[in-house]
Amino acid sequence: MKAGMLQAALCVLLACSAQTQAQEAEPAFHLTTLQPVRQGVDNGLGHHLRGDVRNAKRITGSGDLKAAEQQLQAPLSYCRAQRDTPGRRALAFSTRRQYEQYLAEHTDGMPTEWLDITCASALQQLAYIRVEQRRFKDAVVVLEEAIALAPLDPESFNEMGVALIQLRRPQDALGFYQRALALIDRDGVSVNSRPVALRGIGFTLIELGELKKARATFEQVLEIQPNDPKSLNELAYIDAMEAR
Repeated sequence: MKAGMLQAALCVLLACSAQTQAQEAEPAFHLTTLQPVRQGVDNGLGHHLRGDVRNAKRITGSGDLKAAEQQLQAPLSYCRAQRDTPGRRALAFSTRRQYEQYLAEHTDGMPTEWLDITCASALQQLAYIRVEQRRFKDAVVVLEEAIALAPLDPESFNEMGVALIQLRRPQDALGFYQRALALIDRDGVSVNSRPVALRGIGFTLIELGELKKARATFEQVLEIQPNDPKSLNELAYIDAMEAR
């Protein structure tokens, strides 16, 4: 991987300045992308644990990762116990429409319990902590669990892209960001995460040397979020790369 392209990818995550990009300095590492705001979420089994996950996010933001992980233990234990109950599936969905959609597409006769989406959020938050700890391979394992538990939720796919780009696997990261975008466009619940997916696609395209496609993708972000500094920085970076 070229150093300049790695810098471009990190700067989308870390909001580096155009000057820093030009110098190709190593940015300070901090929290990545996970700020999901789902709209119109319905209650599923385990919705009473949403407060624990919200508190874990708040504690993570304060920098106490050990305490944040401890806060996640109750929802993680509950959700995994539900998932592992024999004789049925237990999957997490944001809305009844998602749940019914899944049932319509899986007619194998296996009963499917609807878990609250907070079960996926707990795993996503744990992966978020692992990324902050720079334990990227561990984050991938947690996110695989989250995707299996909530196959229609795009947030895990976005966060997987973050972990994979840090592991210098841009082609794999691109696939996960594209799957996240497809799910966002399909469900209408995670529309606020669309710019995250597009920015992820954009910086992986830079990593892969697809500068024209990356430019078009960042321009799509600006249609949603005019003057988005991350996209403007990356477009300036692309201008500089093309000028060379």
